[in-house]
Amino acid sequence: PYEIIDGYNLSLKKACEILHSHVCSEIKDLHNIDQVSEPIKSAITTKQTMYSDHISKLVTKACLMAQPLQDKVFNVENVRTVKILGGSGALSEVSRGLVIKTEVQGTVLEVKNAKIVVYNTDFDLMNTETKGTVLLNTANELLSFTKGEESAIKQVVSDLKAVGCNVVICSGKIADQALDYSNREGIMVIRVTSKFELQRLCRATMSVSLATMVIPNPEQMGHCDNVYVKEIGDTNVVVFEQEREDSGFATIIIRGSSENVLDDIDRAVDDGVNCYKSLSIDGCLIPGAGAIEMALCTELEQFSSECTGLESHAISKFCDALKDTVRCIAENNGLKVNEVLSKLYGDHTAGKSNMGIDIDSSSSTCDVT
Repeated sequence: PYEIIDGYNLSLKKACEILHSHVCSEIKDLHNIDQVSEPIKSAITTKQTMYSDHISKLVTKACLMAQPLQDKVFNVENVRTVKILGGSGALSEVSRGLVIKTEVQGTVLEVKNAKIVVYNTDFDLMNTETKGTVLLNTANELLSFTKGEESAIKQVVSDLKAVGCNVVICSGKIADQALDYSNREGIMVIRVTSKFELQRLCRATMSVSLATMVIPNPEQMGHCDNVYVKEIGDTNVVVFEQEREDSGFATIIIRGSSENVLDDIDRAVDDGVNCYKSLSIDGCLIPGAGAIEMALCTELEQFSSECTGLESHAISKFCDALKDTVRCIAENNGLKVNEVLSKLYGDHTAGKSNMGIDIDSSSSTCDVT
């Protein structure tokens, strides 16, 4: 019935009004690491207790690296994670820029002040759209044919070097001759097969993805302060490191002894990053540990008694749902549920709206602020 729907909508509207009266603190400076780290730690601890202190510091640093000073709303895509099997969660680290699990194809392993060209195709000569037949009668004709192809590839690599390019990233196969001439010219060649990683690289380095192997304009080339290969455990990664503070990207390198540990830490990092995004939208903080749910329940029950229509029944059910949240918290901590609910209800009825469930001591409730 529409009365039930109206009752739930009325409960939601009233709950939003009540929330603003229970704000216990507010984050005003998103670039203050001391202010931001505490709420992020609260979000991370729900999924990762063993390394919560270390992971929360990494997430806070990564978010501050990826949050431009002029922007208000935070983009969660600017913080990436790379999972490296081996070691413990305490070995996890953060890097300014992008870190990609891939191999450098040639012998050039580090480039400073990199000028980057991104090809969303093979690093090879373009094939013709239609098939053709070449008739070779003598060995000299065969040698001349291969030399022509070789000289064409050499010319392309020389032209890339001439425009200042020293890093080539492609998504397709890499010709042996192109790789050989790139090594001679000191050009690093990297193959990135994921189109999403390629898009992130273009965003991070301000490059333009080229669909064909052409010589780029200066506007189409990206820049990175340092591109190098790093060995983490037994895994090689390529680091695109930016030294400027407004680089806009950060990568958290997650370490763990098993895939399950890596996944748990990854989910905790995801919660922490989304917590920072929520803070960028609204920095108001409210009490946790079941305190705000019980405060809403108490005030909505009073509001329900003032309603005379059928909406009051829907509001009562809304209150029951809030109580169930508090009940779950008490059950998960092995407490006596009915005793905890009764004590919390009495505290909130008496006006102690910051009282929540205490999981660290023998007493069942405490002021959680």
